[in-house]
Amino acid sequence: MTWILGVLGLQAAQAMPLASYDEHLAKGQRERLDVVIESSCHFSPSERAMVCDDRLQEAIRLAERFDLDVLQDAELRYLMGLASRYLGEETSARRRFERSLMLDPNHIAASYDLGELLLISGELPAARDCFQRVADHNQDPSTQWLGPWRLAEVSAMQGDAERFEAHLKQAIRKGFSLRQIEGLPNWIAFYQDPDLQDVIQKMIALYGTQETLESLQPTQTKAAP
Repeated sequence: MTWILGVLGLQAAQAMPLASYDEHLAKGQRERLDVVIESSCHFSPSERAMVCDDRLQEAIRLAERFDLDVLQDAELRYLMGLASRYLGEETSARRRFERSLMLDPNHIAASYDLGELLLISGELPAARDCFQRVADHNQDPSTQWLGPWRLAEVSAMQGDAERFEAHLKQAIRKGFSLRQIEGLPNWIAFYQDPDLQDVIQKMIALYGTQETLESLQPTQTKAAP
């Protein structure tokens, strides 16, 4: 979910203490790439994907040259990965997120985005590790629900109802709203599992609404009098 990146914001690279001049150079590269990402990409509802113009490839090339020849910076590597993901180049995005985490293992945005790519590819244990890092190290009170929420989804995909409930409770305690699962295809699928369904019904009874419950039910069930 690329929309979540705006919530997370940019994380400062902290893996290596930089001299002030090096930090100035790295900051300039990060800001330039971020500006190009913001100005050259937009979300296309018809394609349900980000669409970017040709400026982004050139900006990535310049950032890659800086990374190779001048200075390795975790945040710049993350931004290159984000740009690659917006271009639909998931293999490159994954490699760049991994390179970012080599410099800063607790980089929240890189951990989260890498976890999403691993989740999409079905690499659930590795995805769990990424989202666990987010849960353990994200100090932003407004987004601390992100790690537990995604951990709940990994547990659901693994058929682990006990962990699913524990992570979902933690996400709710940290500010997650069950309105966010309404009509989501993966949560509709989770609801078809009897063990997960029991958990979902209990959580919605305690913290949700009837509308949320109805949004997860099959069409014929919703239509019944």
